[in-house]
Amino acid sequence: MDEKQARLLRKVYSEIVRGHSSFKIKDQTIYIKHLDLVSQSPIDEVYDKHYNKAIEKGVPSLKDRLNFLNEQEQWTNEDESKMKDAEAFIRGLKASKKNLYLKSQLDSQNQLIEEEEKKYFAKFSEKHGLVGTVAENYANKKLNEAYLLYSTYKDDACSRLYFSEEEYDDLDMKDFALVESGYQQCLSKFNEQNLKKVALASFFQNIYMLAGDSMIDFFGKAAAQLTFYQVELLSYGSFFKAILSGQHKPPEELMDDPDKLIDWYTSSGNLRKMLDNTKKEGGATTIVGAKKADLEALGIGQNETVSLHKEMKKKGKGLNMQDMMKIHGV
Repeated sequence: MDEKQARLLRKVYSEIVRGHSSFKIKDQTIYIKHLDLVSQSPIDEVYDKHYNKAIEKGVPSLKDRLNFLNEQEQWTNEDESKMKDAEAFIRGLKASKKNLYLKSQLDSQNQLIEEEEKKYFAKFSEKHGLVGTVAENYANKKLNEAYLLYSTYKDDACSRLYFSEEEYDDLDMKDFALVESGYQQCLSKFNEQNLKKVALASFFQNIYMLAGDSMIDFFGKAAAQLTFYQVELLSYGSFFKAILSGQHKPPEELMDDPDKLIDWYTSSGNLRKMLDNTKKEGGATTIVGAKKADLEALGIGQNETVSLHKEMKKKGKGLNMQDMMKIHGV
């Protein structure tokens, strides 16, 4: 990991611990309070309020708009069904990774997932452009504005809201757009990938190991008071702690890539379980298609498997069904 990336992760971690972030607009510092379940509750009511308001003003719902597009044959029910099928297919591809053993298989599966997601998001963008403004979009826009209004403050204690409702009503939209841009840019660093990387980083894991399983010892407050970011970080931290504390240590090159580490943990666990079961039954195991790099990535020696190619060379001819059954311990 380069130093720039390390600095970013330390910044993400320190702001999560503090429970707030900050950004500057011109000469003013604006503080963002990280939300928890209690502080989010009043904001949740905003969506329904503005959705109903939009419907009353004649803005179509998403369902009504899709029915219209279907009648015009611009976006048909068949198109919508294909989108849902594509989404289900991608979920299936991700779920099936849990049953793969080899790095080469995982790499191929990840590439397929990436390709299918690109196709899916291309169709999603097409649909979004055709749908246009609907009540759901309007309500979501107002909801996002409410998040900004109720989480931005003038002080680092987050005791004085940056905007009062009166100030917001009289606010020039250009000024608000400037604040909104800074707000979104500031919070963009708390994405899922960065949270995973922080949870896996040695500076976090070292402290997390000392705290044991106590959330109070780690953040100094009860679980009900934790921010959403703190909950996510602890969840990922617990998962990676279990991996790093296990009997089989992951390859060093995976320590900067949480997703590849998770793939390694799942696939190596599957394979070791298969090998253990086979050994208990008194047989040997072949790993079809396994290359040396696959076995090394899994931390498994080649002497733990039986190669069909080597067996064929030993016999000087092809293997019959009895030979195959013997190799597999049948």
